Amino acid sequence: MIVSFFAKATNPATSDDAAAICQEMRTFGVIARNQVGLCVSAIKSQGG
Repeated sequence: MIVSFFAKATNPATSDDAAAICQEMRTFGVIARNQVGLCVSAIKSQGG
């Protein structure tokens, strides 16, 4: 599942994609719950 995160992250991400990626990361313990918003912002700034 983490692989799908990396595959998505290489493409321009929409807000929905970013939210899904970050929720997936939180589910697997990659990031803390309070980092989800930062994660979404970071992906959106990377991908558009």
